[in-house]
Amino acid sequence: MLTGADPREPLPLKAQQTEPAQRFLHTHTELVESAQETPGEADRATLKAAAQIKSALRQRHIEQAFTHLYRMQKSLAKSEAPLSGARTVYEVLTHVLAGLPGRRTDTQLNRAWQLV
Repeated sequence: MLTGADPREPLPLKAQQTEPAQRFLHTHTELVESAQETPGEADRATLKAAAQIKSALRQRHIEQAFTHLYRMQKSLAKSEAPLSGARTVYEVLTHVLAGLPGRRTDTQLNRAWQLV
């Protein structure tokens, strides 16, 4: 959960706030652990969404960045075998935005970040 509150202040969380985060993490784990992907570069739609996320991060619009990332995740989860390039782009964005682990090496993630 991301918040603009002082880290020393207590933060009350409600189920409607934590449930989407739990779904996101669950889907992320399924995507990362799933071996179903097709070799290939990221498609144009994925790169466009990634550029929007990177731009939002640079402008410190974290909520907007997460919204775009959540949409990207849903799209990849619906795909039977997403392109490996699209999965790499997704993994670098989840790593940068939320610090989530992935299957890619640091070199692969760095290269993907530079391409976005």
